[in-house]
Amino acid sequence: MNGDDALARAWSLRYRHLLGSHRLARVVRPDSTGALGDILAQARQEGVTLWNSCGLPGPVTRDVWLIDFAHMNRIVDIDAANATALVEPGVSHAQLAAELGTRKLPFLVDAGRDPRASVAGDILARRYGYTPYGDRALMQCGLEVMLADGLLVRTGMGAMSKSNMFQLFKWGFGPVNDGLFMQSRLGIVTKVGLWLMPAAPRCLPFMASLRDEAALEAAMDILRPLSINRILPHPVAVASKAWEAAYVPGDADEADLGDWNVFGALYGLPDDVDLLWGMVQAQLGAVPGAHLRLIDDVAMGHPPLAARAHMMRGEVSADAMPPMAGEKLEIAAVGGIHGDDARAMAALARRMLDAAGLPPRIEFQLCWRALLAKVELPWQDAASLERARTTAGDILAAWAQAGYAPSHTDDGVLEPARARLAGTGQAHVHALLAAALDPSGVLSGTPA
Repeated sequence: MNGDDALARAWSLRYRHLLGSHRLARVVRPDSTGALGDILAQARQEGVTLWNSCGLPGPVTRDVWLIDFAHMNRIVDIDAANATALVEPGVSHAQLAAELGTRKLPFLVDAGRDPRASVAGDILARRYGYTPYGDRALMQCGLEVMLADGLLVRTGMGAMSKSNMFQLFKWGFGPVNDGLFMQSRLGIVTKVGLWLMPAAPRCLPFMASLRDEAALEAAMDILRPLSINRILPHPVAVASKAWEAAYVPGDADEADLGDWNVFGALYGLPDDVDLLWGMVQAQLGAVPGAHLRLIDDVAMGHPPLAARAHMMRGEVSADAMPPMAGEKLEIAAVGGIHGDDARAMAALARRMLDAAGLPPRIEFQLCWRALLAKVELPWQDAASLERARTTAGDILAAWAQAGYAPSHTDDGVLEPARARLAGTGQAHVHALLAAALDPSGVLSGTPA
């Protein structure tokens, strides 16, 4: 086991509100499930709690070791005939895309903004991407998980002896366990199966700049049937100017961004895409003041727009994804795909952000029949981190009071999200599962 003081300091700052008087004492890097089992056994013996870089930390009653999966980064299998993969938690989107490129396979990777992020980590956090496979948790198929006692469990068809359907059929037989290990501390995921996205014959990214909240409201009501009917078959994004400007400061005005900006794409056979583009132009073009155009026509020299096109095409290029300067916390909640819901969620978030002196970095995504509202809160040091965390909690509380429940958050603001479940039957079930699967508290942080 190797310690890493720099990584430990970074996590200690980010999660000091969870650590309390305890400390992040060690960083460990297993290179196999056998090594991970040894670490678990030693952690139980020494009475410490294990956090892992693809799981969720939580409040603890003792010192912590952090599991970094940098050395468990093997692409275990790629099945080209069935378009599936099996990866360890240290595999990044960029690594998977590079391997697919090396093998000259016609599959794409939904990396979102950060190609360096863990494929498994994004799936387990239930974060959404931007392509037709952007519902990453839905495209997951099969998990291998180590429980707190060291038992290795395969979910779905992987549980069946001699089964070769591990990455082909999600459900297996009997109760489905995969979801227990998403946004969870009930086990340590050691392998994740996923379905790979075939490249479409044509992808046509477009954007529509909206001048104000009234245009946002009108656009949402137009986008709803386009999403439900899968004319737009991916998580369409509607982002504030501040959200886009965060990635390339000073470029927002040059790129002719509106107060709100729709980013969508059409996929399929070329003639079909042309037909659907005419439909989208007629409908979104009817929004007063909307400026609709193809991203490829305006992206030259505007990195945020080029990045949007790459993300919707499933093209992974670190150079094409401008990173946001500094650190950030992200929170998300769910409403309906309705103009009044979008306007209300944006207004509640903006009020809290303005009061805290933070920019209104808000992005909506249309996810099947739901509207996902995300807010990014920047921070630079301990004081600004605490301000961001407090503001995030205020926004989540205001959203919940209005009926908009959290869907996922960065692990720095888990407790305000968990508070929304307090006293519910769901919280009781979660507590029973934790007591049964982790009685020593080696993963949960609190012995049963």
